[in-house]
Amino acid sequence: MINFCQQYGWSICSEILWSDTPRLPLYKHRTKIQKLTRLTGLEVEELEMAVIKNITFINEGLISKKIISSVEKLLKDIDLADVPFVALTKDLNGKLWTGDKKLIDGLKSKKFNSFITTLELSVLLDELES
Repeated sequence: MINFCQQYGWSICSEILWSDTPRLPLYKHRTKIQKLTRLTGLEVEELEMAVIKNITFINEGLISKKIISSVEKLLKDIDLADVPFVALTKDLNGKLWTGDKKLIDGLKSKKFNSFITTLELSVLLDELES
């Protein structure tokens, strides 16, 4: 996973990590990650740091207002909390990594396909490792 991050690059809005209530999935799912991996709390923290050091943090304010506005319209009936993620994806002409079924289904229904699911990413990583 770490090598994949280094090779292909990851970007995330900086406010996501540095806000008072971090929304970075690693923080949100720390307990679940610890349970599934059987890692200690310290090992999960080390994993988080290893992943974070390979992410480029981008100030959300640098994303154009035009893109933010178009994404707000796109997500108005899906989930406006995802605006920063989808807007950054559009701004970078990248792919959004998500396991959020509601977001995936909503984006598909609106012909927005610039995302990769956790399952698809897992398959890709397995192929790269073999």
